[in-house]
Amino acid sequence: MAAPCSLDGCERAAWARGYCSPHYMRLRMGNDLMEPIRKRNRFRAPCSVDGCGQPSKAKGLCQSHYDKQRKKKG
Repeated sequence: MAAPCSLDGCERAAWARGYCSPHYMRLRMGNDLMEPIRKRNRFRAPCSVDGCGQPSKAKGLCQSHYDKQRKKKG
């Protein structure tokens, strides 16, 4: 198991120079290390094609339906 991030209160694994990836990137960019790290919203709306149900990738369509739409135009 990798050592934890050297920032107090962070439980992520250290990635570079003793910091986890988000804190190391903040350090490099000169940003505040103590500002809370936002979590990504991993929810994706379902494809807009009736009955598909796959997560959307672009323009409200899943990868398969988006590829089909692009091929029709080209």
